[in-house]
Amino acid sequence: MRDALWQELARLHAKWRIFKQLFGTSTENVELLNRAAVSFAGVVQDSMVMDLFVSTGRLLDPPRSVGKENLSLPGLLAALHGDDLADLRARLEALIADAQSHYSNAKQHRNRRLAHSDLQTLLRASDAQLPAVSRREIESAINGVAACLNEVDASTGRGRTQFTEVIQPGDGDALLRVLKSGLDAQEEHIRRKREAAGLPPDKPAV
Repeated sequence: MRDALWQELARLHAKWRIFKQLFGTSTENVELLNRAAVSFAGVVQDSMVMDLFVSTGRLLDPPRSVGKENLSLPGLLAALHGDDLADLRARLEALIADAQSHYSNAKQHRNRRLAHSDLQTLLRASDAQLPAVSRREIESAINGVAACLNEVDASTGRGRTQFTEVIQPGDGDALLRVLKSGLDAQEEHIRRKREAAGLPPDKPAV
């Protein structure tokens, strides 16, 4: 179970890193994406946020749902038996509770808008408004999940994983570089065509 959780957590961190590169690092990156394909960028951003909510929530799910076992940190906690693991279980319980506290607002989105289509929420009833979820909350929840698994690994001598330091070839930054290069080349092509046709250069937008 531990190895499967590690793989899920690594994938979650990879998605979070790419999301930050594309949408959470600078306004220039967002403007670049909008220049390239504004509708596509909007769909990708919304889809990635929803996936982050769901993926984080799965790792914090209870050990069982509708009679079936879940791959989750509470499930790992439930599998830790023996008096010699009492201290580890206590530390892990506290860390899971902390991660869940950061995830609480995102959990409402997951339960009422993503996993299910709550009627009053989707109709935007005044008494069913969903809370805003900040990037800091998402990051704190993800880091909290990592702290849980690292606590287990440290207790077994595996050592802790710095998930935020994993290098990802072909990540969000790579995409942004290609987009900028392509847009710059397109603008240069248009400039040369106007110049060859004896037309004045386009005026910059005010």
